[in-house]
Amino acid sequence: MSDKTTYNRVCYLPECKKRIPLTRSSRAKYCSKNHMQRAMNRNQRKRTKAKRIAAGYSDSPTARRGDAYKKMMDPAHNIIVGLFLAGKLDANHLANVFGMSKSAILRAEQAVRVTHHMENAAHTWRPTWRVRAMLPVEKLEALKALGVKGEDTVAFKVLVDELVRSYSVFSRYYFTLEGQRPLIADFHLVWIRAIIIAYATGGKQLILSPPRHGKSEMLVRFCTWLIVMFPNIRIMWVAANSDVAKLMLGSVKDHLVNNERLIHDSLPPGEVFKPARDSGKPWSQKEIKVNQQSWVGQKSSSMLALGRTSKILSRDVDLLIVDDLEDLDTTREASQREYSRQKFAEIGTRKEERTGWVNICSRQHPDDIPNHLMKLDGTLLSWRTITNSAHSEDCDLDPDEITGHDENGCVLFPAVRSYRWLSEKRLEMEALGIAGAYEMRYLNRPIPETGIVFDIQAIRENALDRNRGIGLGEPIDENDPDSVSSLLPLGRLVAGLDPSARGVQAAFLWHYRDDVLSMVDIETQEAGGFAGAHRIMEKWHDEYELTNWYYEANAQQIEFFRDPRTKELATRLGISIKPYYTGRNKQDPELGISSMAPWYHSGKIRLPFGSPEARHKTNMLLRQLELWTTDGVKSKRSLTDIKMASWFPFPTIVKWGNQDNDVTMQLAEESSYPGYGQISTAPWGYTGYPGS
Repeated sequence: MSDKTTYNRVCYLPECKKRIPLTRSSRAKYCSKNHMQRAMNRNQRKRTKAKRIAAGYSDSPTARRGDAYKKMMDPAHNIIVGLFLAGKLDANHLANVFGMSKSAILRAEQAVRVTHHMENAAHTWRPTWRVRAMLPVEKLEALKALGVKGEDTVAFKVLVDELVRSYSVFSRYYFTLEGQRPLIADFHLVWIRAIIIAYATGGKQLILSPPRHGKSEMLVRFCTWLIVMFPNIRIMWVAANSDVAKLMLGSVKDHLVNNERLIHDSLPPGEVFKPARDSGKPWSQKEIKVNQQSWVGQKSSSMLALGRTSKILSRDVDLLIVDDLEDLDTTREASQREYSRQKFAEIGTRKEERTGWVNICSRQHPDDIPNHLMKLDGTLLSWRTITNSAHSEDCDLDPDEITGHDENGCVLFPAVRSYRWLSEKRLEMEALGIAGAYEMRYLNRPIPETGIVFDIQAIRENALDRNRGIGLGEPIDENDPDSVSSLLPLGRLVAGLDPSARGVQAAFLWHYRDDVLSMVDIETQEAGGFAGAHRIMEKWHDEYELTNWYYEANAQQIEFFRDPRTKELATRLGISIKPYYTGRNKQDPELGISSMAPWYHSGKIRLPFGSPEARHKTNMLLRQLELWTTDGVKSKRSLTDIKMASWFPFPTIVKWGNQDNDVTMQLAEESSYPGYGQISTAPWGYTGYPGS
C-alpha cells in the first residue's frame, strides 16, 4: 500500500470526514481514540437491541406505534405492507399511499417488524418441561375440582405434595433475597401446604408464626407463583396498615415487571404481565390485574392489597390473606382489640364457600384475634391451626446453656434466628421489664397480663431438682448406668388422673414425705375412655406399686366408678380410686389450683430436671402453670391438662401435712410414743414402692 493510499483513508465513523494521518498504523480505521470508542459503543447497542428484539423482551425506544403503525398493521393493507417489508416497495411509495411522511413510515417499520416477529415466535412458543413442572396449572385445577369432598383421598394428597414441591423449586429458581437464594425451611413448606389446601377446599387456616421468620417474603413469592401459574386467580391481601399493604403488593409487582428470567420463561415472546396504560386494566398502588387475565370485569383484580382501616370492597375473592392484622400498638386498649375483631369480621364477609381464608400472624395479646379463633375449635366455624414457636417447647436441653440448641433441632429457624439470638431477645425483654413479651411473641404462648399466680422464674430457681430424673431414682444419663439420681426417701405415693373421652388424658404422680412434695412421673396418652384409664393405673401399679388414685368425677365421668371393670381392677390390684368433684373450687384461693403456688415458690415442691425426659415432662407442667390466672382463665387451649391432674390429690396432701404437724406436736408433749423415731412405718399407713 502506497503512502498516498494510506494518507487518503477516511475515518470509519460515518459522520466524520477526517483523513487518518500518515503517522497512524496502516490498520487504523479511526482518526482518533474517541471516534473508535464511539463506534464500539454504537455497535454494542445495535447488538443488544437485536438480541432483545429476538428474545422478545422489548422494542427499541425508537419504535413507534402511532397512526402509521396502526395503518401498517391493518389487515386490509397486508399486501402492500408485505411488499414494503420484503424490500420490493420503497418508503416513499408507501408514504404516498397512506398520506404520511416518509419518516413516520420508517419509524413505524421497526415496530411492525418486531410485532410480526413476536407473533410468529408466539405461535410456535411452548414453555420448557422445567417451567411446566414449576407451574403445574392443570394440577391446581384438578385439586380445586376435588375440593373438600376429596380431601381424604390419595389423589388429593398426591396433588398437594406435587404442588408444594413445584412451589419450592419455583421459589429457589426465580427469586433471590439479598443476592442469595431464599432460605426455605421445612416449616415454610408446611405453611404452603396448608394454604394450598385452604385454597382448594375453601377452608380457614390460622398460622401462628414468630416475627422475623420469613412469612411475608414467603407469601410474596407464593402469590407471585399463583398469579403466574393461574392468571385468573383473585387474591385479597389485608395487612395492619396501608403502607405494609402497598409494600407487599409492590414486591409482587416488582417480580412481575422486573424479573426478566421469569417473564421470558413463563410468557410467549413479546408478552408482559403489566398491561398498557390504555388497556383499561391499569395498575395502582393497591391493585393489579395482569395482562393474561381473561376475566376483565371491574371486580376481577389479580391481587388487591388493603390496610386494616380501608373499606373492604365488594370483590370476588379466591384466596383471602390476612397478614398481621394486629400489632403491639393496636392491642393496647380493649376498644382497639374490639375494633380489630369487628374489622376481621368485616373481612370475613368477602369469604364465599369456595374462598380460602388464611390468617397468618404472631400473638400480640392474650385477648387478640387468634385467642378468639381458637375458641371455635370443634365447631362448624373452626379454624385449622398451625402454631410455631421460635424455640420448641419440647426441648430437653438446659435453657440457660447457649450451645447445643441449634444442633438439637429445637430451634425453628437456626440458619437465621439462632438460639443465641433468641436468648438475647429474651434477656433484653426481661431487662426492659416486659413480663411475658418473649413467650408471647416468639413462642406464641401469651401470658395473662394480670392475675398471674405461678412465678415461673421463682419455680425454676427454687423447685427444680437437677440431680433427679423421672421415677423414684433412675440413671440421669442413659448411656452411663452408674449415673443414678438421688433416690426419693420412703414416703407416700398418690396420683391424680384428668380423663378425656376424645382428646389426651393426663396422669400425675406425687411423692410426699416430711412436708416436701416431689413429682415422680407424668403420663399423657391418647384417651381411650375407661380402658385408657385402666391401662395407666395398671402401668403405675407395676412400676411403683401405686395404690392411691384421685379421679375427676363430673356428670360425664361418674359412670367410671360404677363400671364393673373399674371395680374389678380396684379389687384385683388392691388400689383405692377416689372421686374428686371439680367446679368452682378450681378457683378457690385456699383449696384450688392457686393454693399450690406457695409450695412451688418456696421449694416445698420438687420437680425432677436431671435427665432429658425429666426436663421434657417438667417443662410441660410449667407451661400450663404459667398461663393460670386468679380467675382460672386459660389464655391458650392445651390438649391435656396436667396441672389439673396434679391438683386432684393436693387437698389430701395438705391434710397429710397438717396431720404430720399434729403428730409431731403430740410427740413433743407426750411420752406415750417411746421409740417412735425408730419405727419404719407411720401409724396411719401409706403407699410404698419397690425397694422401700
